[in-house]
Amino acid sequence: HEATMRQAENLVRGEFPTSCVASVGPSDFHNFQAVTRRICEQLMRGSGRVTGRGAKVGQGADDSDDDPDEGDDLCMRPVARVGATDFIDWRKERGGAGGVVLLIEESQSVPKAALRDVLSCWGSACCDENIPLFVIFGLQYPPSSRFELLEEAPLVDLCLHDAVTIFDARAVCAKILDCLCEDGTCLVALPAKVVLWLRSRFEYNRHSVSQVLKTLALLCTKHLCENPFACFCAPIECCSKAALKQVFADRLNKHQNMAELLPEMRNIWPSLCEVLASAESKEDVDGFLREQAVEAAAAACHWRMRICTSLASWDALVCAALPMAKHEARVRRLCKLLSVLWPREADVDNSADQGRELDALLDTCLAHLASVSHEGMLALLRDLPQASSKLSRVNQKSMEELVASSSHCTTEVELEELRQGVRAWFKDLRNGYWQPLKGPARALFCKAFSANGLAPMLEKCLVGTGGLIAESLKPLATGNSKEKVHDTVLLFRLLECCPGKSVAVKDLWRVFSDKAVVTERDAKPGSRQRFGKALLTLHSLGLFIPCGSNKQFGWRLRKRHFGRVWMKEPDEVRLERHERSDETIQQTLESTLPDSEISEAAPRAPPVRDFMTVTAELALSALMKNRPVLKRSSPPRKRRKGAPERQPKIFLGC
Repeated sequence: HEATMRQAENLVRGEFPTSCVASVGPSDFHNFQAVTRRICEQLMRGSGRVTGRGAKVGQGADDSDDDPDEGDDLCMRPVARVGATDFIDWRKERGGAGGVVLLIEESQSVPKAALRDVLSCWGSACCDENIPLFVIFGLQYPPSSRFELLEEAPLVDLCLHDAVTIFDARAVCAKILDCLCEDGTCLVALPAKVVLWLRSRFEYNRHSVSQVLKTLALLCTKHLCENPFACFCAPIECCSKAALKQVFADRLNKHQNMAELLPEMRNIWPSLCEVLASAESKEDVDGFLREQAVEAAAAACHWRMRICTSLASWDALVCAALPMAKHEARVRRLCKLLSVLWPREADVDNSADQGRELDALLDTCLAHLASVSHEGMLALLRDLPQASSKLSRVNQKSMEELVASSSHCTTEVELEELRQGVRAWFKDLRNGYWQPLKGPARALFCKAFSANGLAPMLEKCLVGTGGLIAESLKPLATGNSKEKVHDTVLLFRLLECCPGKSVAVKDLWRVFSDKAVVTERDAKPGSRQRFGKALLTLHSLGLFIPCGSNKQFGWRLRKRHFGRVWMKEPDEVRLERHERSDETIQQTLESTLPDSEISEAAPRAPPVRDFMTVTAELALSALMKNRPVLKRSSPPRKRRKGAPERQPKIFLGC
């Protein structure tokens, strides 16, 4: 992993400041001369991160301006002629005292023969001069033997010292998934099935943390794009229910498209609309729906935050009651409770069934406390105070009393009383925190906050049957015509309208200044700050690469993806155009015949701008009827005369 090797290089430079460090990877091992040149560049310059790879040795950014004559004839030699012996001479002239450290990135992908040659060359050159040489191999998975690492023994002896884990992908992924379960301030709530699906993709499909993060980004984009209540899903910081009501009321008041949001409220609460059917005016019904949405959103968010604060206590109970559960992933233990409490979409309220399932699960865990030893109970009470630190003051005080009474527990009777106290404490926790969500809040939670049903759709995109780029750019492409166009949306559409591979920034700025919407904060339309923010947003999505140019033309943006998402016609329109009648196609064919064969009622040939459209329709029609597409006649190619044996034959291979 590149970031891990950068971290290892920084650690080496900090621990051994006088040593010479070089880092090479699979892209440097074209041949022995290329990798030797690359190593010498970094060792004799001090760092390979400051200047380009084509720079000459001794011309790095670390050269002092006070001593311009520091380089010698060796430093001014062409880089291609520098080798290991030249580095030894260079080091002797400067009186170097540190060792040499080589970092091999992605060692499993490096050609083994080239790697053995490099180690043999630099090992023999350094050993002859009594220079310590250290080699750090970057590996994603530890090799089973030295043969798997190098395949053969190099010409110099290697002493394998130690193996250190700098970046544990499994531990990092586990922390990310635990945070997704316990973070109540994030209102994009992932059900237990989705969290476990992410873990299974990491464990069985691709062992990559970056892939998990990309999947999460795509999941959030898809959820917010298709969610009519996306205005509610921004992160929050407050915890009290009154403060949550104020936050959601402000977000609803700032929402500019209430005409589309009110029908969605009527769909999720049809019973309330039937009761309010006899209201005096439509404004009264809409006002009541707005108030109901704010109340339900605050209740749903407050319910989830209380669940998240109590998950640590549940985890401590499961580990103490079921000792074998300690060996499974923590996220799996947390999902056992979340899967029971999570609201389910249904026409009728099923909170009573969820309550019975929760009681059965909790009773099973509390029943296993009878077999927990005295040391196990004391260990549980040592973990519970920290686990319950985010609970209410009443629960914390009850736990403090239990911990104080555990110090005097010596007999079996006192131990049983302690078990009863722990059971009563968890019963109170169940009554206060572990309650199924009911009423209008449950319906709004399933519609607005819960990301249900997204895993199957994401699976199609991740395996290649759906477009990742088009889906991620869909919010920018579609937008909403009834509200003001956002700066990022405007700049994205302008970038798509440019026909070439690159576009000048000054041209984008000129058009953006004319088309940007005037706001109260801006003195003029399209201020530079707004343009810069929109440009950085598109750059973070990976849509273009900034390319420098001379002073006359300025900066240009080179596109990284091609195609038209915004200007693409909707699927229904394209299907209607492809399903034209045979009569229209026949008339188009007749228009290409000589004038003597054309009837007066037949239409003439289409304009030049519609030629490509008609050609595509003809090709699609021929394909649907299983007949070949007519090609334009061309003069036959001239073939070389002569026997086949005398004709030259060219073989291409890779």
